[in-house]
Amino acid sequence: NAFLDAHDSVAKAFRSTPVASDCNSGDLLEKLARAVERIKPDAVLFVLVDEYDQPMREILLDMLAPEAHPVTDNILSTDIRLKSAYPEYTGFFKACKTISSILPHTKTWLTGITPLALPLLSGFIPDVLAFDPDLADVVGLRDEDVDHMLDQVHLYKPFKDNNEKSNVRRAIKRHYNGLKFLSGDGLYHTRLVNTVMDRLSDESRRQRWLQDLS
Repeated sequence: NAFLDAHDSVAKAFRSTPVASDCNSGDLLEKLARAVERIKPDAVLFVLVDEYDQPMREILLDMLAPEAHPVTDNILSTDIRLKSAYPEYTGFFKACKTISSILPHTKTWLTGITPLALPLLSGFIPDVLAFDPDLADVVGLRDEDVDHMLDQVHLYKPFKDNNEKSNVRRAIKRHYNGLKFLSGDGLYHTRLVNTVMDRLSDESRRQRWLQDLS
């Protein structure tokens, strides 16, 4: 709806035909691409799918609890279980493949942490960039980024002494330095580190955070 609100002409084309009651996300995406194609055939449509692998991760975690399902169910192919449990999910990626033929310049970006056999599930074939050395450090914070952020916090709300600052730095590295690609260095989780820096910028919340570490 936000996209349609920002593009009146596309919205009119999109809404010129009714949406079926059983329409899923893949159907809507294809309908949107066709509406854009009617208005501007050479348009570049960007589709961003954040944490595309979440349904897969949920199934994997579920499979680690054998008491919840029969053994025969747990040994079923994960791909088959995914197709069964998430038909709308696989349909969405089938639509991602379809819209590239409607709008040839379409770009679909996926982010996630678990490799997923999308070509098998949906026929959508992405270029995997996870092992590209030039992109190994783009999805998190590096040591120098965290050091700079901590220096800025110190300027805003000084630490008691270097020992306190060093303890905080070690704690951040111990708890939030868990991202790693084969061709890159260890990375820090951006959102979690931002949350910590926010807490450290307030004296009362800083003390509570430091107490939790002890």
